[in-house]
Amino acid sequence: TKNASVEDIASEGEYRCVALAGFLAELATATHKPALVFDDPVSSLDHTWRTSLARRLVLEAKDRQVIVFTHDPVFLIFLLEQAEKAGVAVAQAHLTRGSGGSSGVCNDGPPWLAMPVKSRIGALKAQWQQAEKLQRTEGPVVYEALAKELYGRLRESWEHAVEEVLLNGSVVRFGRNIETQRLKKV
Repeated sequence: TKNASVEDIASEGEYRCVALAGFLAELATATHKPALVFDDPVSSLDHTWRTSLARRLVLEAKDRQVIVFTHDPVFLIFLLEQAEKAGVAVAQAHLTRGSGGSSGVCNDGPPWLAMPVKSRIGALKAQWQQAEKLQRTEGPVVYEALAKELYGRLRESWEHAVEEVLLNGSVVRFGRNIETQRLKKV
């Protein structure tokens, strides 16, 4: 109908696309370059729009600081891919729970899920040393809880190593493609 509003006919994802397009169009006419902060900008968007938005945000990051908060590993991968293609430096940090269940502890680097195998190995070695120290100073109960967590991370790292090292990135969790040509180097 002629009098229908966007809210009445567009899906949540389409509505978000229109809002982001309007914001980015207005931003293109701005004469100043303030930092941009996005909090989960891709919720309700399909992979095509996620990739397009990642490309656009990286383009903006060439001229200004762009901060993106997301818990979406696929979008994080899209952002990192686009940044690498465009030669844009990326600083990653992630939030975790601290001791006593406090939240919002900021840690440098990517979250465990996005960490490459080599970085995981370094982190696991450091955590293992902490666990050994805890066993000597705090006893087996505290040690066993940490050892259980380390075992889970080790298992996840083995799975990631199969993708990254053994299969040479031909099949990657959260990736969009299966790159069979990469199997030549296996």
